[in-house]
Amino acid sequence: MLSKNKTTLKKESDLVFGVTVFLTALFSVYFYQVAWGWPIVDSYPQIERMLDSSYLTNDFHTNTFGDFSARLYIAYFFIFGSEFFQTHYTIFIGYANLLRIFLLTTAVFIFLNTVSKNKYVALIGTFLGAVSFYSVPRMIAWFFSTPVISAAEISLIIIIFSTALIYQNKLSIGFLLLGLSMVIHPVVTIHGAGFAAILYFTKYGLGAYKKLFKVPVLLAFSFMAGTFLLNYIPYKNSLKGSTLLSSSEFTHIIGEVRHPHHYIPSMFGLEIWGLFLFYAATFIYMSFKLKKQLAKSINTFIKYYLIYLSLVLVVGYIFVEVWPIKEVVTIIPYRSLVFFGLVYLLLFSQYVFYKFKNKDYISFLFLHLPFIPILAQDILVSSICMIVAFSYAILTDFLASRNIKLSIKIDQYFFNRVNLNYFYLFIITFALASAYFGLGRGIAFNIPNINAKENEVYKWLNENTPEESVVLAELDVDYLVNQKIRLISDRAVPISKDFPFNEKYYSDWNERYIDIYGGKYDNLNYINNMSEAELNDISKEYGVDYYLRTKKLKQSENVSLEKIIRMNEENVYIYMKN
Repeated sequence: MLSKNKTTLKKESDLVFGVTVFLTALFSVYFYQVAWGWPIVDSYPQIERMLDSSYLTNDFHTNTFGDFSARLYIAYFFIFGSEFFQTHYTIFIGYANLLRIFLLTTAVFIFLNTVSKNKYVALIGTFLGAVSFYSVPRMIAWFFSTPVISAAEISLIIIIFSTALIYQNKLSIGFLLLGLSMVIHPVVTIHGAGFAAILYFTKYGLGAYKKLFKVPVLLAFSFMAGTFLLNYIPYKNSLKGSTLLSSSEFTHIIGEVRHPHHYIPSMFGLEIWGLFLFYAATFIYMSFKLKKQLAKSINTFIKYYLIYLSLVLVVGYIFVEVWPIKEVVTIIPYRSLVFFGLVYLLLFSQYVFYKFKNKDYISFLFLHLPFIPILAQDILVSSICMIVAFSYAILTDFLASRNIKLSIKIDQYFFNRVNLNYFYLFIITFALASAYFGLGRGIAFNIPNINAKENEVYKWLNENTPEESVVLAELDVDYLVNQKIRLISDRAVPISKDFPFNEKYYSDWNERYIDIYGGKYDNLNYINNMSEAELNDISKEYGVDYYLRTKKLKQSENVSLEKIIRMNEENVYIYMKN
């Protein structure tokens, strides 16, 4: 009878555990989903051009897809999915993102459970990651993940699943998944493969390389290498006959001009570096504190992973900023830091569980503070919370080493009677209810609607300008105004921040940005302050037909004021070039 009761209790515990993980993934979907936004707008012209070869023939960005596109396979996926389910691709993207977020949480749980071999550590890490949407730790250059679907985000999920399989010595399936990821986003996959390799060899030893020569593994590895060539060969072929950039020119455009916060260490900012170093310090502290609790292979992995990250930081600085080498810049060294977020979560959840097992319940609760959804979205607030919570945790570690424990009766009473399963089930249920009833959150795909009041300018352009028109917009008109002109109005723009993923267009993109916006993404009022003569020069050079400004031009025979529309508490003046 006693044995039967234990079996029943175990089944009940397992059921509660499974429901908790499921609801955690559901909360992440419900609270954070952003189905349509940047960088999905980045894929929109590619999809439209594939559906209609005559789409925006005068649009610079859309015309860069002809020879090669890094978005090709993800665009095929969106088109195939929309046709299979007989719905518009915007709707398919919305639902695909819901599934993507759910699978991300699932992948993180499987990874943490596989590596830690402790379902409670996996539960804690999955909960903390999902409710904060992986915004802790704050890293330099790249976030671990974002709520917006993209090729990189889809690849990330596949890589996490494949890494868990490789860690279990299921090399063939792991390599096949990495091959699939390689098709979607080669750069992220290359870094993911490096991450998986470190994890694998620190567990099985360098002698495990012999397993790579088994026929099924070799075939799977060949598949992965072949999928890399699916992107590499078309890219190289697209460059034939073109004058290529030097390493310094290449780095200047793609790094300093386009995304300095991804490539150039000196331009990351002191605040970002400071936060990263703080989290790195907490990571090192936890690795020493938990050395006896962690498996030998995990301790070895942490040691070599820190060496690997140090090399990445050095290589990223020397061969990107100091002495640029195009091939190094292309693989974006600091993109490796994406996986630091996953390793940090593994170690942090182990530390939180350590606090729980040692009945340091106040520290256990405090360490959840930086991950609270509303707090986690503010980098400064969540970082302050982490500094306070972690400082307290270190204090209690120090006191515990001297047999002094800080506790209150309430926390002892509660946790002596409540299993971790039920604790997290209660918290996640409360969070879901609060999001629905308190915050009024709901599933909203936010697909651009041309008839919405805030899109009146774009509707007017769509209905009152020729389809082949090119529109030049002042950046102060609206957030991502150029993308919205293309996306909602179906009109071409001479340039936008959307970057061509083909080197032969880099110089043209850069020159256009300098001529039109002074070479800056956020150069507000640049178009507003242009004289009519300057606008006329741009029109001649880039075939512009219409101007959008929030500052009125002087009356002239060369331009005619077509419409004034109130938008974002400002007048938007729409001019046509005569």
